[in-house]
Amino acid sequence: MKIKKNILSKRFLFHNKNLEKNNKARNIHNKLVLNPHYRKEIKSCNNCGLTNFYLFSEIERNNLPINFLICISCGLVSSQHHLSENFIIQYYKEIYNKFKSDRSAVEAFKVRTHLESYSYKRFNFVKNNLKENFDSISIVMEPGCNDGCNLLPYFRNKIETFGCDFNKEAINQGRQAGINIFEGEIEKLIQTKKKADLIILSHLIAHIPNINDFLKKVEVLLAPDGYVYVETPSFRYWGNKKWWQKRNKDLLNFLQFEFVYIFEKKTLIDLMKNNNFIPVIVNEKSQGIFKKNNGEKNLEIQLNYGKQVLTNLKTIEDNYLKHLSSFIHILSKIKFFIKNF
Repeated sequence: MKIKKNILSKRFLFHNKNLEKNNKARNIHNKLVLNPHYRKEIKSCNNCGLTNFYLFSEIERNNLPINFLICISCGLVSSQHHLSENFIIQYYKEIYNKFKSDRSAVEAFKVRTHLESYSYKRFNFVKNNLKENFDSISIVMEPGCNDGCNLLPYFRNKIETFGCDFNKEAINQGRQAGINIFEGEIEKLIQTKKKADLIILSHLIAHIPNINDFLKKVEVLLAPDGYVYVETPSFRYWGNKKWWQKRNKDLLNFLQFEFVYIFEKKTLIDLMKNNNFIPVIVNEKSQGIFKKNNGEKNLEIQLNYGKQVLTNLKTIEDNYLKHLSSFIHILSKIKFFIKNF
């Protein structure tokens, strides 16, 4: 594996002293860095199989030392060291929900299932884009469903729902609402012997090291004419946000140590095509609907795309630094005015 260093700016270099400010992150750091069994270095790109990369960041938003790479060939962004299965199970079973939020499982379920929540927005995205085909959906499944919030709108519409996850507290919330949720991995859904008309992969594929093996299991689980809803964080959409939107487009705040991969529209479509799924609709948010490829010829991956991805990331960072500089300049003017007048 060959890595060419192209750090976006000084902000993306690791500084050990900054880690001391965040107790939660320091605990994760001790598990990740001090236990070598929890991380495994990749040997090649899981999308195109080639071995040349750009290194653009040494950290993520909590200042954890995670190297993020761009495949020079296909442009897929991934972490250099993938989390092991043992760490993933422990993390999502015991740590994830508490690391992300201070809400209790009961409070989180209420927030995630009200009519204006993202769960219903995802439901409406599928319903509006499938149109008359939506009526053919009778079984919906979601591996990595957490508390089942994405399944609840389907359940309330009299559609049979199944999910699986690791966190018992979250699982219990969904079960109490009536959703079938198993404790464990996607194999639990396969063991039902049912075929899903719709499989939800919401903020999931970015976190799975063995993504190609996982998508093979998704294909087994899916009915011949079924659909896969995919939603995953997109760096390009983040960079295209308006200046007043969340976190002012700060790419460093976008990077998370849980990310095994980071997609944009093109690389998401490439990955799904490589795993026998073709797009029905995909937007710049890396949100889309796919179906099985039943004989349509796959398009080849555009090579040497990594340079364009690196340029896109540098543009996002440059724009953020310009915005930050302008903000600091305006703030200094205001302070000067208050001091002197």
